Amino acid sequence: MLLASLDTRPRMFFIERARNPNDPWSGQIAFPGGNLEPEDADTFGTACRETFEEVGIVLREDMLANRLDDQLGRAGTPSPLVVSCYACILDPVQPARCGAEVQGAFWVGIAHLLDPANRMEYRFAGTSHPAICLGSDRVLWGLTYRFVRMLLEKFD
Repeated sequence: MLLASLDTRPRMFFIERARNPNDPWSGQIAFPGGNLEPEDADTFGTACRETFEEVGIVLREDMLANRLDDQLGRAGTPSPLVVSCYACILDPVQPARCGAEVQGAFWVGIAHLLDPANRMEYRFAGTSHPAICLGSDRVLWGLTYRFVRMLLEKFD
């Protein structure tokens, strides 16, 4: 989770995953991230590596503001996926360059994320999920939504 302009116009960074029939998260709104690799010292190292690979942004430990509570992904699978989320502050903001796994990258104001007018229910696979409309047919829901809500509770 990347944050910027906290003193003036706080905003959060998102990616739109590239469309790929072999990716279960194809086309979804997310944060940069991915799987822990043997060369990663820890999950923060994974976050730094994946952020650079996906959007060309360099993260360092001095940018780390908070680690949110780990979440389980893929509920109901034989080996649940544990997902860690680190909130990092970019000052100054670095330009993003999208890698092959990313269709687009964009910033959203925290005020937009907090505005009840942007809340909605998103239907996926026959079930309804709480979500936030980000505009341009972009909907924030699922695991990324849960992490965003964790952080937004600090602003409410």
